[in-house]
Amino acid sequence: MVVTSFVILALMAMVPEPVAAFHESDSATVQAGEYLYFSSGDLGSGSSGWKVTYSVSVRSYDPNFDTFLMTSSEFSSYQSGSTFNYISDCSVQNTHVVSSKSCTPLAGSYVLVFDNTNQGSAYPSGYEVKFTYTVDTSGGSSSDGTSFLTAFGLMCVLVIVIIVVVIIAVIVVMVRRRNQPVQPAYNPPPQQPYYQQPQPMYQPPPPPMDPYQQQYQQPYQQPPPPPYGGGPGYGSPPPPYR
Repeated sequence: MVVTSFVILALMAMVPEPVAAFHESDSATVQAGEYLYFSSGDLGSGSSGWKVTYSVSVRSYDPNFDTFLMTSSEFSSYQSGSTFNYISDCSVQNTHVVSSKSCTPLAGSYVLVFDNTNQGSAYPSGYEVKFTYTVDTSGGSSSDGTSFLTAFGLMCVLVIVIIVVVIIAVIVVMVRRRNQPVQPAYNPPPQQPYYQQPQPMYQPPPPPMDPYQQQYQQPYQQPPPPPYGGGPGYGSPPPPYR
């Protein structure tokens, strides 16, 4: 559950945040040697696709002015009076009116300046100007690096959590195996010897006998004596001796 939460947070951090559209239409009087600017907090910091559009003019009797679109770091140099760089495609110098200027700079944090100083090509010559302007921004997404760093940090934490979970799981498995009782080895019961009943020896049958030979091999039987009182010569006792 914890790992899933970290994954969701990392994915959310890597999704770029959309830049809120900015619109302002107004007028402002700027004294000589001063400037009117719109910071990255107004314009927003955008990725590729971020677009800024502006139009500005001054009164007919006002001196010319300059407009600059520059990064936040270059704006610091501009404020200190040092040499600075600006986005030429989004800047106009020594003009009295900018009917419409639109550009799509690279990803970054930008500042739009309406200049009434000697920093550019126009010179105010001590006169104020009254700017009448319209500024719009649209599209793009946040790319100041914070989201990337947040996602990278969350991914590092996620990797550490996964490693810790794996180590704990391995330790738990080892402890459980060590605490389990040792099971005796299985010894199968001895097998009984196979008993086979002995078979009687084979005796071939006697050869068949001849019928004649078989008659004389019958056992002899003596005929029974005749009974007494029979006929003459049979069963009568012998005559007395004379």
